[in-house]
Amino acid sequence: MVSSCATPMTNIRQKESFTFNSIQQDYIAFGGLISATEAWDSNKFRHYSGIARDSLSIISSGISFESNENLLANIGYDELLNFIQLILDNNIDHKEALITLSNIEKDNRYIIFSKITADNIIKNNYSTKTENTYITERKMSIITSVYDLKNLDRVWSGRITTTRSNSNTNPQKHDGNILSDLLATIVEDVIYEDYPKPPTIESLIEKAFSGIGDNITNRSCNETGYMNCIKRSISRF
Repeated sequence: MVSSCATPMTNIRQKESFTFNSIQQDYIAFGGLISATEAWDSNKFRHYSGIARDSLSIISSGISFESNENLLANIGYDELLNFIQLILDNNIDHKEALITLSNIEKDNRYIIFSKITADNIIKNNYSTKTENTYITERKMSIITSVYDLKNLDRVWSGRITTTRSNSNTNPQKHDGNILSDLLATIVEDVIYEDYPKPPTIESLIEKAFSGIGDNITNRSCNETGYMNCIKRSISRF
């Protein structure tokens, strides 16, 4: 299903007990963002997870998302990466991973894990009599789950797909004369890049997690309108 209360997402599932008020009372941590499309070292993991956490915090007024530095200090990057994969894949050993994390994150009731499942670059162009336009679009899909470290179960999950694009518009300089057309083509090749560079992964993560935060903590769903929103747009666990 698609959420009708906030930024559009698909496959949203939520436990009735997981509300805006429960997050405020019991605290929440951002465990990390991993990628199924690219191998990251620990520096990239920290960098991209930091952008995701910051984007959640900015959109979610009144909620503080703790960083994953405590987890990294206690179990290290490789083990945390393995845990996140086990948990998001609902592996048979994911409960044991959650127990380990709950013993570390004693001050946080909830923890968020996310994974980039698709990151595609698409190029398009169109022309008029006076100009050529070249577009480079980046499209990213991210799955996110929130886990209750007290009850060791998932209380929220969803998928978001987001896009950004860059474009170049180059003027047509051809006048029909073969020699001048040839010279114009050479000049254009020197001056203009046809397709622009794709939007950065940082910009897609920032946009996606603003939407994810909007859904996780959306007050229109999680305060007075919560039950109506649940009935309209969110599946129950």
